[in-house]
Amino acid sequence: MPIFSYVAIPEKGAMDTMCTDLASLDYCEVIRSDNKNIAVLVTDAPDDASEKTLQKQLKNIKTLQSFSMTFGYNDGLQKERERGDHEAEQEIICKICRS
Repeated sequence: MPIFSYVAIPEKGAMDTMCTDLASLDYCEVIRSDNKNIAVLVTDAPDDASEKTLQKQLKNIKTLQSFSMTFGYNDGLQKERERGDHEAEQEIICKICRS
């Protein structure tokens, strides 16, 4: 279950629309800033395939000027870390970065 959080910055004048656009996507929660023109986007996809689809959808949001990942967690990566399998861990990291 990949979980990520991002700082989302809207195009000029598009804060409300951006938040609506992001909130309409599956596995997304949007938290607006009270005093800045930014939002926090938290995604919680059930599996890697859903996360990959979600990433493609996020890249197509026209009201989103930019978004920066602030946190990421992946069950598969955590399991490899716990087993001490650094090669498998590195492979998972590379897959995430390429998607």
